[in-house]
Amino acid sequence: MSIEKELSEKAFQLCSKFLCGEWKDRNNFKVEKLNGGLTNKLYICSTQTGEGKIKKVVLRIYGLIMQVSRNFDDVNAQITESVVFAILGQKELGPKLFGAFSEGRLEEYIPGRNLKTEELRIPEISTTIATRLADYHELEVPMSRDPVLLEQFQGYYKRCEQLGVNMERYKEPFKFCSQLIQNTRSPIVFCHNDVHEGNILIDQDKIDAGSSMIESLRLIDFEYSAYGFRGFDFANHFNEWTMDYSNTKWPHYHFNQSDFPSNDQQRRFISAYLEQQGKLSEDSIVQIMEEVMEFAMVGHVYWSLWSEIQAKVSDIEFGYVEYANDRMNAFR
Repeated sequence: MSIEKELSEKAFQLCSKFLCGEWKDRNNFKVEKLNGGLTNKLYICSTQTGEGKIKKVVLRIYGLIMQVSRNFDDVNAQITESVVFAILGQKELGPKLFGAFSEGRLEEYIPGRNLKTEELRIPEISTTIATRLADYHELEVPMSRDPVLLEQFQGYYKRCEQLGVNMERYKEPFKFCSQLIQNTRSPIVFCHNDVHEGNILIDQDKIDAGSSMIESLRLIDFEYSAYGFRGFDFANHFNEWTMDYSNTKWPHYHFNQSDFPSNDQQRRFISAYLEQQGKLSEDSIVQIMEEVMEFAMVGHVYWSLWSEIQAKVSDIEFGYVEYANDRMNAFR
């Protein structure tokens, strides 16, 4: 059986098991690849109802790095991941969870499109993302409150060593960033940890119909979500302003460090975030901006190590080696 047929059959079995009803009709079942994932493989599964309407769900197959870094062999880790995803769906902060299994999950299909990198700097969109992030950070989630960043950072470093990556350029940055993480004053919140344009959906039909931006924009993809440092989430997002993943040619991204948000753009974003939480003050704005400058450096090394691992284990077509180099050059 070909890989395509094997995948289609597996997808049908999963949809039939978790969704039942129309999803048990093999003749009307279709599956197609959804481009854009850098960690996991995404597919849209669809079927036709008796009335001729099309139903869709997203099938997410975890990449190897997720299975290793999140220890998906551990039943407790799988349960926690599923509970978190389900809570976010119930609060309409993410897609609904339809089914969880050892290699991935079935999710609600949300109509809309991913943002483009250049849209991140549009004031209305930027402040809406900040508002969404503010709500996200105030979530109470039934999982360990201990920050996982340092543990993940060390885990990526060790994994790179095991995979034979030349670690010479990482030794000093790793020590520097590890110390920074240990000494940070940034508060611990429930972080998304991967807020880039590809993980933000906007429903243009809703906007055209008169809905507000906050009603039409959603964060998605919560694989890296965990309790962690507020500044890391902010810095990650601001670093993503410099990365455009729409490039159809190798290495499948563009990097422009000069696109990092200006002080005014940072202040606008941070002010919207704090206002949503009822904590707006000049001191709070300055504090978060200081956190951003610290964790922007950490983020470059963190995602460079991640990319080195992906280059060794992933079969997704992306310039992971080039990406690792660009992130380390940005650190310097």
